[in-house]
Amino acid sequence: MIANESLDTYSSSLRRSLVDVNSHKVGLGLVLRVNNDGEIVIKELIHGYAAQRQGGLREGDVLVTIDGHKVQDYNLEEIKNLTFGEEGSLVTIDIRRDGTDQKVTLQRISGAGQSNTLMSSVRSSYAES
Repeated sequence: MIANESLDTYSSSLRRSLVDVNSHKVGLGLVLRVNNDGEIVIKELIHGYAAQRQGGLREGDVLVTIDGHKVQDYNLEEIKNLTFGEEGSLVTIDIRRDGTDQKVTLQRISGAGQSNTLMSSVRSSYAES
């Protein structure tokens, strides 16, 4: 289950780097939200990052696992951390789209021409009522 956290914490963007310059870790370029059923849903794909450039993921996809970790066991900040990894490394994501489960593998890449001060690879928000 998703940890109970205040709406204010996740109603605004988490301002962090998409690239950790000290460790060369990069995110996937996902904006996530929690829907009314408590599922983690892709709200947006950030231009220039793996999720948008490599395909396989779409807005509205429900995340099920990231590298075997069930996302329902984590809060949004922890899910963001699961998406980060060494540039060039692979990440496997299980999604549910239109009732069908699918597996997507992406290679982590930094956004082409993107600044290191952009929004987090996972910005989060709760579903609007």
